[in-house]
Amino acid sequence: MVEVVQLVEVVDSGDKATAKAMSVAFRTALLQALCLPTDEPDPDASSYERSSSEDVLAPSAILMKIVQATTLDALSEVGAYLSQSKDKYSAEQMDQFREKFSEKRSQMNVAKDGEWTTAVSEQGTNETKSQPSRVTV
Repeated sequence: MVEVVQLVEVVDSGDKATAKAMSVAFRTALLQALCLPTDEPDPDASSYERSSSEDVLAPSAILMKIVQATTLDALSEVGAYLSQSKDKYSAEQMDQFREKFSEKRSQMNVAKDGEWTTAVSEQGTNETKSQPSRVTV
């Protein structure tokens, strides 16, 4: 004889809350007491580790941030990150970052007088905003 005590909680505003609780308790008790296999993945099969401040972004993530940057401030943040983390990437990767960075900066048409324009190709109009004129990596 096997005696199993199972505590369950069910939220149901209707009249079937008790029946649901009893059904879940019975099913859970059988699964756990008899170690019955299920088709569900084992919740302990994978684990997650917290990232540390020493972690670096993957090269693909940096390239994506450069491509997705819509303002010079966003592009400057990527540049600042790369300047701080340049020793953590290979020379080839840094060259790739610089090339993509330069392409993005030229797309934004940075002018020498501190103004920048972003061409809006679908509408054929230009927006002009006051931003810092130089961003380098």
